[in-house]
Amino acid sequence: MLASAAPPPADTTGYCFEAKWDGIRLLARCAERVELFSRQATNLTTCFPEIVDALSAGLEGRTAILDGELVAFDHHARPNFQLIQRRLRAPRPGPRLLASVPLTFCVFDIIYLDGHDLTGHTYLQRRRMLDDLRLHKPPIVISPYWTGIGTDAMAEIMRGLGLEGYVLKHAHSTYQPGRRSAAWIKHVVRQRRPMVVGGFIPSAGTHRGGLGALLVGAYDTNGELRYCGHVGAGMTPRTRASLMERLSDLQQPLTPFAAPIPELRGARWVRPTVVVDIEYRQFTGRLRHPALKSVLIDADSSGISLPPEG
Repeated sequence: MLASAAPPPADTTGYCFEAKWDGIRLLARCAERVELFSRQATNLTTCFPEIVDALSAGLEGRTAILDGELVAFDHHARPNFQLIQRRLRAPRPGPRLLASVPLTFCVFDIIYLDGHDLTGHTYLQRRRMLDDLRLHKPPIVISPYWTGIGTDAMAEIMRGLGLEGYVLKHAHSTYQPGRRSAAWIKHVVRQRRPMVVGGFIPSAGTHRGGLGALLVGAYDTNGELRYCGHVGAGMTPRTRASLMERLSDLQQPLTPFAAPIPELRGARWVRPTVVVDIEYRQFTGRLRHPALKSVLIDADSSGISLPPEG
């Protein structure tokens, strides 16, 4: 069952909030043996042996199908999607990788238990059955839910925790496999802060020679400009033309970013004086899903510090 991207209702009476974890969706089919499947039904059982072992021990032979999110937490205890990608590249991880990138299975639903199909039960009924299993022991976590909170307050809580957002689920909704249902509504929390333009990549194709993407960064505690990512979304044709004209006058042969920086094909460097307002989903050393909101006039680029990770 998938959540819709519709605006949350003004009145959230009868709804429950869950955290939106930044990981990969996972179904666990637990019987004589435990098998793990992605949303696309790819069998990932051998990729995550610690989750298999924990579910086998916790269920003690009971049959169940659990729905949840597999998450890798960084040293700030915040989900980091880049870490989980390291695990996905290893179909049979060794002890070193298991120790360096531990995972958590955040279970938020149960759709089958001891021979009974639970998809026709309400959300709250299923959550009570899930809680009764008492699986809450790392690396298994029963994802909490909250009621009686407004959408704005929940968005601020998720932002403060460095989480991706929240999912709003109707308390009486049944589980609808394979459907994107209006009974579940997802809301992504966006961050926003100024960034310094240190370069750009010209556009290709029919708009060759125009502005393709901005290369942005911010200053670390040593006063060095660190590359944070490229931004191509959020720019109108007029904004692209205006920025291209301005940046062309600021070009210089060497990058203003401190090493190391990734290989950026076709990059052109500029004096770091232009400041832009960037909206993004998460910062993990690189901006995730950034978009330009505006160009800040007369802003002091030297005062732009790196955003907190998470």
